[in-house]
This record gives sequence, C-alpha cells and structure tokens, in this order.
Amino acid sequence: MNTNKVEYTIEDLFLYRKFYGNIRIEDLSKSLDHIIKHEMIHKSHKGLISDFSDVNFLFSPKNLSSIKSLFTNNYKILSKLKLAQVVTSPQIVLPVLFADQNPDAISKSFSTFEAARNWVIAE
Repeated sequence: MNTNKVEYTIEDLFLYRKFYGNIRIEDLSKSLDHIIKHEMIHKSHKGLISDFSDVNFLFSPKNLSSIKSLFTNNYKILSKLKLAQVVTSPQIVLPVLFADQNPDAISKSFSTFEAARNWVIAE
C-alpha cells in the first residue's frame, strides 16, 4: 500500500509543497494537477519548492522520462518558475538527473528549505 501525504503552503513569492511517505510518479502528477486545478500558482510566485526530505521515492532514474513529460505538459506554468527540491537522502540523484536531462527547467536541489527559499526568491 502506498501511504503518502502532501501539504501545501502558499507564500507571497513561492508555493511550498511538503511530501511525506512513499512517493510514486503518479503522486507527483496528482500534486501538480491539484496545484493547477486550485490555481495555487500566483503571478507573484517566483518558484515552486518541493520538499522530499521525508519521502521514499518508489521510482528510479529510468522513470525520469515520465517526470519530463509532467514538465513538458505543464510547460506554460512551470517554465516561468524556479523549481527547487529539498532532498536529504541518497535519492538526491533523481532531482539532479532531472535537472541535467531538462535544460529548459530552472531546477536545483538543496539539502535545506532555507537554502531552497533563498535561491527561489533571489533576483
């Protein structure tokens, strides 16, 4: 059974989402659909911070093409944002590989929320 949870916090300059539990590609897609459906990205937002520090990814580097599809399918919204990921496990390789394979994405990984926030709100 896949147990997970996502919490959303809308700040003035960014949207923060915190994931918990076991995360699959489908969970990332559902979260993005939720953000779009509920219009959680505002014009003032500079970025989207995704905190994966309390998750176990249930996918591997070979599944990154699915994540690229999520980005491509939502390019109009995501291409204008800095995409920061907070990852504190050896699984940091997944967001790093995503950034390498998606040069159109303004994406960077961090080990703390504070570092991710500072990068997102920087001019």
